Amino acid sequence: MWTRLKRRTESVRRLALVHTANKKLAYAVGAAAWAVAGLVVMADVTSGGRDAPTEYARYDQTADAPAVYGAAAEDQNAEIETSFSEAAAELKSEAHCLAQAIYHEARSETYAGQLAVAEVVMNRVASRRYPNSVCGVVFQGHKRRTGCQFTFTCDGSLKGGERGLPWAQSQKLAWKVMFGLNENVSDSATHYHAVYVKPIWAKRLVRTVKIGQHIFYRPHVRSAARESG
Repeated sequence: MWTRLKRRTESVRRLALVHTANKKLAYAVGAAAWAVAGLVVMADVTSGGRDAPTEYARYDQTADAPAVYGAAAEDQNAEIETSFSEAAAELKSEAHCLAQAIYHEARSETYAGQLAVAEVVMNRVASRRYPNSVCGVVFQGHKRRTGCQFTFTCDGSLKGGERGLPWAQSQKLAWKVMFGLNENVSDSATHYHAVYVKPIWAKRLVRTVKIGQHIFYRPHVRSAARESG
């Protein structure tokens, strides 16, 4: 079990690195998963499980404890706690921005339609052509009346806020996508538009799929390679 948990939490950290350029944030996500894993192991040990690590026997041996005490230890612990708190707050903010995009752009769509919109945001985060954060991508150009990338950020929709079951579902889906636990339903799309409009930029991209009231697109292969390289 111990080895399996270590592999799982390392996977969580790698997934976080894929979706954010902030390594401190990614490692904090991994640390959070590791903490949960630790609780699982402790529960197993307490109940007499056999999968506990052999190192556990050392935990109650004072002679093996790290020789870091006093002010130095307190400063180190404070620094770790501050870094983790900051990273956790940033992760929560990123998830909120993604949930807002899902809610305002696709709350009337099916699950697949909402997932595809979320994927567009994350695919842009991974591209060098766009900001390297979820909030940066979602609110890119929102201060310009005609420059926003996602309509809801500049048409007044945010004034109405988010509420009810659709908002709860949007938040849940946002976390799922941020941890890379989703299916790739949009075929790596970075753009989409409503079926009732025909934007000029669509001609320069490859159409991938139509889901509900949205049509999705991605760059041509060479362009995509340059963006992610």
